[in-house]
Amino acid sequence: QTQAYECITKLLSSASHFNFASSLISACVSGINEKNEAAARMCVEAIEELLDNDASGECSLKVLELTINQVKAKMQTLNPALIAALIRLRISAVDVERKTHEQRKRERDLKKPMNNDDKLIQRSLDKADATPDQAHRKRTMTYVLQRLMAAYLRVLEAAQDANGIRQHRLLVPVLEGLTKFAPLLDIRMLNLLLTAIKDVLELSNTHALTTLNAIVACATLTECAEMASVQTNTAGDEFTSSAVAVDFGPAYKHLYRIIPEILSTPHAADLVSFRRERAQTIKRAEKMEQLKASGDDDTKSLATSMATTVDLSHEYINACAERNRRVTLLLKACDILLMRPKFITVNRVTAFAKRLSLYSAHQPPHIAMALMGFIRQLSQKRSYLADLISESPEDNAGNAEYNPNAQEPEFAQADGAIMWEWCLLTKSYHPTLSRYTLAVQKMAQEVRDPLMKRPASLTHAVMEGLGPMLRSDGGELLRSHDVSLGAFTPEIQEPKAKKRRTLPT
Repeated sequence: QTQAYECITKLLSSASHFNFASSLISACVSGINEKNEAAARMCVEAIEELLDNDASGECSLKVLELTINQVKAKMQTLNPALIAALIRLRISAVDVERKTHEQRKRERDLKKPMNNDDKLIQRSLDKADATPDQAHRKRTMTYVLQRLMAAYLRVLEAAQDANGIRQHRLLVPVLEGLTKFAPLLDIRMLNLLLTAIKDVLELSNTHALTTLNAIVACATLTECAEMASVQTNTAGDEFTSSAVAVDFGPAYKHLYRIIPEILSTPHAADLVSFRRERAQTIKRAEKMEQLKASGDDDTKSLATSMATTVDLSHEYINACAERNRRVTLLLKACDILLMRPKFITVNRVTAFAKRLSLYSAHQPPHIAMALMGFIRQLSQKRSYLADLISESPEDNAGNAEYNPNAQEPEFAQADGAIMWEWCLLTKSYHPTLSRYTLAVQKMAQEVRDPLMKRPASLTHAVMEGLGPMLRSDGGELLRSHDVSLGAFTPEIQEPKAKKRRTLPT
C-alpha cells in the first residue's frame, strides 16, 4: 500500500497536467484518511505541493470538492491534516472578483447573446490563442474561495460535537485559514462566519488554544467587515450592521480566562504536529542505527550518541516551538483587543496587564521579555499604566485589593495593583532581562514625572545596547532572544582585542 501511494504521489507532483489527474487527486485525498501514517503523510505532502503550484485554480477546485465530500461522509474519521492543507491555496486579492450582484447582472444584460455555434468558435479561438484568460481565472478563483468557505463552515458546524483534542485539531486549521482569507470575503459571508465563530466561543469544552484562535479570527473578520462596509457604502444593510456591531465583551472574558493555560508548558497531546515530527525523529534514529551497524568504532559511537540525543530532545524542542507559537498568538490577540480600540475601560486594561505581569515571572527569559515588551508598548498608549510600573512599590502603594482568581477582568480590581513582579525580574540571573526590566521601570517613572531629570543609569543602559530593545514590540523581542533551541540569540560577539602594553625598560 505504501509503495502504491508513493507512485501516485510522485506522479501527481511531477505531472499534475496528466490526463488522469482527477483520479490521482481523488486517490491522494482519500489516502490522507488511511490508517497507514507513512502513506497518509505522503498524500498530505503531495496535496500541499499541488496547491502551492496551482496557479489556474482547476486542481484546487477538484481538491475542494473532494474535501467537502469527505467532510459530509467521513467527518468522524476525517484527518485534520486534510483541512490544514487547504491553507496552501493560492488566492489573493487580485484573483477575486469585487463586483456586486447588480453589477454582474448589468454586464450580462449588456453583453450580446451568442448561439451555440458562436460559442464553439470562440472557444476554439481561445485555445488557439494559448494565453491565459484572466477573466476566466478570476471566476475560477472566486468560486474556489466560495467552496473553501463552504468547507470551513461545515467543519465549524460538525466539530462542535467532537470532544477534546480532536475538536482542537479540527478547528485550529479552520480558524487559521479564516484569519488568512478574511480580507477576500464579502459582507454576507463574514456575517455567517462571525455567527459560527461566536458559537464556538460559547462551547464549554473548547480547548484554550482553540479559543485563542477563535478570538483572533473573530477580531480579524470584524475589522474586514468594517472595511468592506465602508468600501461598498452599505452601512444600512442588515447583514453589515449585524456583522460590524460585534460585542467583544465575551472575547475579553474568554481571553482573560485562558491566559494561565496558554502560558503553561504544553503537553504532548496538545502538540498539533507532534506525531508527524515524532515519526521523522524515529526514522532518523533508525538511520543512525544502520550507520552504527555498518561503520567503524568511531562512527558507531557517534551514531549512537546522535540517535539518543535526537530521540530524547525531540519532545523538548517540539514543546518549545509550540510554546513560542502560543505566546505569539496571545500577543496578537492582546494587540487586537487592547491596543487597537480607541475607548476601553481602565479595569480591563489594568487587569490584563497585571495578569501578564504576574505570569511573566514564571516564564523563560525570552517569553518574559516579550510579555514585558507588550506591557511597555501598552503603557505608552494607556498612560495610566505607568503608575503601576514602579521601581519602588512602597512609594506607590495600590489603593485596592487585587483579586487574582476573578474570572472577568472587570472584577479583578487591578486598577490599583502594583506590578511588583518586575522588581523580581530586575534581580534575574539573565543579564539582558534584568537590565531591560530596570530600564522600562525608569522610563515609567519618567512618564509619571516629566520634569524629572533623566537618570544617569538609564542613559548608560541605553548606551549599552538596550536602545533597539526599547523600540521593539513583544513579538520582535520573542524572536530576537529565543534560545529554546540551544542557539545564542543574539549572537555572542567576540571581545575586542586589547593592546599590549609595553613595559618601560
